[in-house]
Amino acid sequence: MYNAVARILKNSREQVHGRVQDLTPEQWMAIPAGHDNNIAWNVGHLIWAQAGLCYGHTNLQMPIDRAPYTKLYGIGTSPATWDSNPDPAELMKVFMWQADKMLEDAAAGLFESAVYEPWTLGSGLHLGTLLDMQIYNATHEGEHRGMIMALRNHI
Repeated sequence: MYNAVARILKNSREQVHGRVQDLTPEQWMAIPAGHDNNIAWNVGHLIWAQAGLCYGHTNLQMPIDRAPYTKLYGIGTSPATWDSNPDPAELMKVFMWQADKMLEDAAAGLFESAVYEPWTLGSGLHLGTLLDMQIYNATHEGEHRGMIMALRNHI
């Protein structure tokens, strides 16, 4: 099951990559009327969230340092508070690497042996297993992939 979830994540991220690879840095940072954030924020938020949802609440080592991402892309953050703009190429590099890393970890059986601490989301949804959490992450990825596509269509 973990392999399937990792493949879904990889596919989702490949779709995003295909839609944003030709954008300029200015387009990555554009916030169209009626939107609260930009493509860069959504990509960074997915990097931040995936690390916490797929590796957090376990005994597994987090594949990235989430601290710099939390300040820019965590819940309640906004590009309006950024001191400087992130590098889209660097964001995309980490974004795609993270999907490859999850595929590798799933293939190695890392998630099957993980010790998971059940967790309840702010929405009240209780995630009793690591697989529950990773399936939730796939849903979250889809929501933000949709936002990225919508933003792409408006710029």
